[in-house]
Amino acid sequence: MLTNLDDFLLDETSPESFDPIDYINEIFPDEKSLNSVDQVIAQVESAINNLDQEIKSSIHNSENDQIAGEQALEESEQEIQTLVKQIQSIAQQAKNSEQTVRELTNNMKQLDLAKKNLSQAIGVLRHLDHLVDSTMALEESCENKNYGQASENLKAALEVINLLQKYSSIPKVSNLIDRVYDLKNRLTNQACNDLQKSLVKPRPQSLNIQQLRDACKVLDAAMAHDVKEKFLLNLINVKLVDKYRLLYEPSQDCSWLDSIGSRY
Repeated sequence: MLTNLDDFLLDETSPESFDPIDYINEIFPDEKSLNSVDQVIAQVESAINNLDQEIKSSIHNSENDQIAGEQALEESEQEIQTLVKQIQSIAQQAKNSEQTVRELTNNMKQLDLAKKNLSQAIGVLRHLDHLVDSTMALEESCENKNYGQASENLKAALEVINLLQKYSSIPKVSNLIDRVYDLKNRLTNQACNDLQKSLVKPRPQSLNIQQLRDACKVLDAAMAHDVKEKFLLNLINVKLVDKYRLLYEPSQDCSWLDSIGSRY
């Protein structure tokens, strides 16, 4: 009988198929079995108490699971919020980094421009220094009529002036350029006059050939083509035309028509 009761307690049969009358008849099949009613009742009460304990334990565990699930959900939400904040922080850092890169790029462009301007300024100052030195040396060689040195100084000064043409609007640069051109004209006229004087010297051995060569170098350096042409015309007149006119002037016998062949 006890075994049947235990089987009942452990039976997983669906309640819809359970018949209590059949079950009671199975536990108490005869009158003798009724002697154990108290024991059966006690056993049933014990089983009921055990079931109550299991139900309470299951409910408690369910509540604990619910609380744990809620805590896990809350922790998950907190972790998600933390993750979102981290992502937002990374996005802001990336944005700041991009802005920093842009600023660095702009600064590099400004530095490159400053470097370029500084290099140009240094180059201009170097050219100005060369121009000042060439101008001072040109003045000295002009005073001493050192045409060889003067031609070199003049050539160097004119080359530097070509490099400084776009800065000619600056007053100091403009004044320095005008000064070089004045020296150029002065030196050209001086060299030309010395060359003209050499044409009328009666004795060629008294001429300073090297000085005359250097004077020609001055005319070449000054690119004074008009002066050179004028000098060549004077040279032709002095050395050829004037002698020709003197030899064949009307008062001379060889100037008559019957002596025309002797002219050629």
